[in-house]
Amino acid sequence: MTESWRCIPRTPGYEASSFGRVRRASGGPGARPGRILRQAIDQRGYPRVSPYVNGKGKQVPVSRLVAAAFHGPCPPGMQCNHISGDKADNRPENLEWVTPSENVQHAFRLGLRVSPRAGSPGEKNPRAKLTEEQAREFIRRHRGGDTAYSLSKRFGLHYSTAKNIAKGKLWKHLHAEVG
Repeated sequence: MTESWRCIPRTPGYEASSFGRVRRASGGPGARPGRILRQAIDQRGYPRVSPYVNGKGKQVPVSRLVAAAFHGPCPPGMQCNHISGDKADNRPENLEWVTPSENVQHAFRLGLRVSPRAGSPGEKNPRAKLTEEQAREFIRRHRGGDTAYSLSKRFGLHYSTAKNIAKGKLWKHLHAEVG
């Protein structure tokens, strides 16, 4: 398969490729045509580049630039979605414009996001303070007579969190297992 390049709307002087790369299409002060822009990974794991538009550099996700070049400019209120869930795969066939709600639903379907509520058991919950083994130990000690207050101090938990584990509201799936 050969790499094809298309102009990026609203980003004059730059092109995006069918391989998910961005390059300088035209020369300018200190810039040579054909130079492929170096991608840097942001805090959320998305590759970004810094094209210069109107004399100013601005970090932009590669996915947005490739989607704009191959699927047209981003419609108002829409976001770029990676169909496979792989943030590094910026090929046009893996990108689509979706609403924010569709993007979140897609992330839940693929397991890229989990609910911070009780529906996400154990270590999969992004707010979990304990490992499964620590939670088992907590439950064993509580059943052995330790108070939720003393266990909250021992495991570094807020008292209300310790009470909810003791009552079986958190780490529910382990209460039957510990028996």
